[in-house]
Amino acid sequence: MQNTDTPWVYSSGLSGEGRIAIDLTLRPGVVLPQCDAAAHVDGRLDDPCWQDVRPIPFQNSPFSMLGAATDFRMFRDADNVYFAYRCRSSADASAGARGDNPPAAGPDDALEIYVADAGRGEGIHCIIPRHGEATATFGTVATGRKTDPRWEGRWHSGVQQTPHGWTAEVALPIETLTEARIALGRLQLNAMARSRTPSGAEVVFLTDPRYGTKFRSCVGFLRVVGDPADPPEPRSFTVRLHFGEIDDVEPGRRVFDVAVQGETVLEALDVAREAGASNRALVKEIRHVDASDRIVIELTPHGPPSPGNAAPTISGVELAQEQ
Repeated sequence: MQNTDTPWVYSSGLSGEGRIAIDLTLRPGVVLPQCDAAAHVDGRLDDPCWQDVRPIPFQNSPFSMLGAATDFRMFRDADNVYFAYRCRSSADASAGARGDNPPAAGPDDALEIYVADAGRGEGIHCIIPRHGEATATFGTVATGRKTDPRWEGRWHSGVQQTPHGWTAEVALPIETLTEARIALGRLQLNAMARSRTPSGAEVVFLTDPRYGTKFRSCVGFLRVVGDPADPPEPRSFTVRLHFGEIDDVEPGRRVFDVAVQGETVLEALDVAREAGASNRALVKEIRHVDASDRIVIELTPHGPPSPGNAAPTISGVELAQEQ
């Protein structure tokens, strides 16, 4: 990569439409907020109770930006722990733009949720596919997991197809957790999102399960805590966004907008055109970005989808607190 002292940053770029959330504070675990209003579990995610629930980010890998195209949330009321999931599928959106029927979902299109008791080493593993019947099992948390064939714990879910992907909603009764000897005070969580994308089947997790896509053998979890820590006072940051066109995409074929904290800061960005050629670094600096506990960056294609256009891309993000 030319014009830079750190070429590895630009050669490790991610591509895809979505959101990148960068936490600015150390958190003790995943916060399980409490709400008095229940969710109507139909998969539509249109209940007001979801609007104030903060997304829990999936971890992207060097090979996938699927996490930036997903939205996962959870909260509880007096009776249930609720989960919500949204996946924006670029494959479905591209087919719709061409006037084709959206492609059939791949066999890996699913959300999997794993909740376990940190003290007892037992958990419930729920699988919610995009198409097909949802299932759940109860058993030990171990590499050679043993499930209880007699377990008939109550839970329910709903799935909805959307023009650009799919959504899912899950209600896990607290009574079901109690009967399975899983205590809310010792609850831990992981989740896996699987989806077919234009580059093939991709998988992301809330945290590394330590055994790859064999999620039933998950032994890596995030601790669930009840009360969120107070966010720090707002601070001002300089955000540097690093781009590089490494796929030989011609100018005009990868044009996208970038928003930071919900405000569009780069409109109709064409990396190949601005950098002057492929394999040249491009850095955009945005100053005076106010944030307290996180900075959110969103990448969206500019204009309507068109055949042959490439998805947004980004190679690196650099944050510096201003004095």
